[in-house]
Amino acid sequence: MNVPRKRLTVAGALLLAFLVLCYAALHWVIRSEGFRTRLQSDLNKRTGYEVRIDDLRLSPWLSLAASGVIVAKNGSVLFQGKRIVCFLSPFDLFYGRISRLSLESPRLHLSLQDIFSPSDKSPPNLTIGTLNIDDGGIVLETGHGEPVALRSIFVNAQNVSLGGDIGLQLRTYVPAVNGTVALSISGGAAAKQAKIAVEQAEEKSPVRLLPKRGAEKTVLEARFDIKKKENGVYEVKGSGRADEFRLGPERIKGQFDSQFALDAKLKSLLFSLDLKMPHFPAKLLPVEIPLNPGPVSATLGGDYAAAQNILTLRKISAASGIGALEGAGAVALGEKPARLTAGLRLREIALDSLKPLMPEPLRAFTYTGKLAADLNLSGAYDDPMVTGLAWNDGAKVAGENISLAQLSSKIPFQWARSSLHVKAGRFQVKDLVVGRKGETQFK
Repeated sequence: MNVPRKRLTVAGALLLAFLVLCYAALHWVIRSEGFRTRLQSDLNKRTGYEVRIDDLRLSPWLSLAASGVIVAKNGSVLFQGKRIVCFLSPFDLFYGRISRLSLESPRLHLSLQDIFSPSDKSPPNLTIGTLNIDDGGIVLETGHGEPVALRSIFVNAQNVSLGGDIGLQLRTYVPAVNGTVALSISGGAAAKQAKIAVEQAEEKSPVRLLPKRGAEKTVLEARFDIKKKENGVYEVKGSGRADEFRLGPERIKGQFDSQFALDAKLKSLLFSLDLKMPHFPAKLLPVEIPLNPGPVSATLGGDYAAAQNILTLRKISAASGIGALEGAGAVALGEKPARLTAGLRLREIALDSLKPLMPEPLRAFTYTGKLAADLNLSGAYDDPMVTGLAWNDGAKVAGENISLAQLSSKIPFQWARSSLHVKAGRFQVKDLVVGRKGETQFK
């Protein structure tokens, strides 16, 4: 009995020594300058990019760690990462799979033209079991003006597919919304679908990378279908809903439908948007408006010109509990601050709903009737100058000691720097009654 046991012990020791020697040899090969140089050269030939790796290491669990990774093309840096850790099992080599991939402080530089332009190269048939990104960043070059930078990106993704048909699922905590954002993208070259879900905790949770899922509920869901038409235009149709989505000081609830058309040269964007909300999020506006519009339905349509960096709203239409709005406008986003020009028409505005805007003595009265106004807005987006004309016909005013059976008015006004100026207003009054018992009457 002792002899077989000794043989097994010796065999185990020899096997362990063999594995240690294999690991040491593999570690020495990977750490060598020749292997790193050959790997860089091979990656350059296979991808067509300039790849540089400062250091390579092999962990005891057979995960490969690369430090100081830079990918460039024609002298322009496309990707750089502080550290990349890749874990491969022996079976992964046969199935074209990476079990786990972690990226520390990666910076990805993208061009909007490259994203939408078709590629002559076939995408790699590769799947990633778990993808982790720690403190990542994306810089998007639009081709016009300053690039768009997204920083402090933390991602935990499962079953990421990089084959001919996209299969991507990302899940990350976003501090800006104090919640978890889940993104899934699927489809092929002709059509793609994207789904977005935002989950937030009932109460504000401490800052962490990935909050517990059980403590959160879905507050925002959206779906987008992307297709490329025969004329090269990219068409995007989307819809979604929000249920108590907390954004800043507001809780947003409602639903939307949208449609976008992006031209082949990525220089202009046409869009339309339909919104329905039981409560208008007035606290998100740059200027505080002490009104309660109630349920709101709105339609926006226009275009964006990338060369001029101008957003044009050719159609603004909204209806709420206090009235209706129609108009058009434009925002020059390239200027600092952004400048706004717009013409708006307000109709069927309930006079009694405007009492929060009136001086304190006038709020004690009850108003019956409708108001209309034409407004012109110009200046900085966050503090525009408003000039306009407001009028009404046949309104009724009732108070404790005074009442008007018919009030007609025409009031030109100007609003600038949080100050209201009225110029040469005209009022016409009929059936004025003064006193609790109507002691004084004017016809």
